Amino acid sequence: MAASLKSSKRGNVKDPAGRQRKFVMNQAIKQSEEAFTHTADAAAVKRKVTKKAECAVNPTIVEPTSSYQLESLRRFREDPVTSRIDSILSNKLADVEYDSEVCRSLIVTLTDDILAMVKQFEFDRYKFIVSMYIGEKKKHDVLIVSQGLWDIERDGWASASFENYSVYATASVYALYVA
Repeated sequence: MAASLKSSKRGNVKDPAGRQRKFVMNQAIKQSEEAFTHTADAAAVKRKVTKKAECAVNPTIVEPTSSYQLESLRRFREDPVTSRIDSILSNKLADVEYDSEVCRSLIVTLTDDILAMVKQFEFDRYKFIVSMYIGEKKKHDVLIVSQGLWDIERDGWASASFENYSVYATASVYALYVA
């Protein structure tokens, strides 16, 4: 008798009645979960049928539909933006001589003007980045390159360049689609 008590304290004794109780409890839990699910489904169906009946009786009640917009209504277009950037650069930089302080403030005003112009197009669901370079035109060449990772179906860019006897300028607008 003492040996059997020691082994039961250690958990070595098999308890078939305990296993049966655990099995019955698990079955009861599953049945109550199924009953709850069926009750919730029945209540949802009842609400839907009641709402449709109300819509049929009262035509002013409109059943809501999914209105989530997946695509942009006004997609970014490069051509009009490029022509407007070109006209802004031509108008503002036609008679400018290179001076580092003047060009520094000119970059700020030009980027603000270009950003305001792009926002006037009201492209839907886009964020814009305007990048601008102005430099002194001497006897050298400049190549400005950018690289990015984006969605080729929705994102876009537009770029324009200008140069006169003293200054060269390049402005780029990057349009990033926001989902």
